[in-house]
Amino acid sequence: MPYKDPQQRRSRHREYMRTYLKTHRAAVKHRALVKANAARQRAAVRALVSEFRSHHLDAGKKDLSIARMATMRWSRARAQAELAKCVCVCANCHRKIHAGKLTAIAPASA
Repeated sequence: MPYKDPQQRRSRHREYMRTYLKTHRAAVKHRALVKANAARQRAAVRALVSEFRSHHLDAGKKDLSIARMATMRWSRARAQAELAKCVCVCANCHRKIHAGKLTAIAPASA
C-alpha cells in the first residue's frame, strides 16, 4: 500500500535503497558506473585543458588552478569560461613569466 504522506514515502524509499545497495549486486554495478562517469568527466576536462594550456593574466580573477578543474569535475562550460581568462603559453614561457623575465601577452579575444 502506498504512503499518502510524501515525507514518509521518501524516508521509506531512502531506507529501502540503503539496504538494497548494501545487499544487492546492483551496488557493485552502480559504483562502477559512477566511477566510470567520473573518469570520463575528468578525461574530458583534461582534454579541454590540454587544448589551451593557458596562463592567467590576473591571478585575482582566477577561480581555481586550471589543473584542479579535472579533479573538481567542472562542467565544460565552466572550464571554458575559466580558460577564456587565460593566455596560451608553453611551459618554458610560463616559467619566464613567473620569473619576471617575460611579460604576459593579452589574449586575442581581449
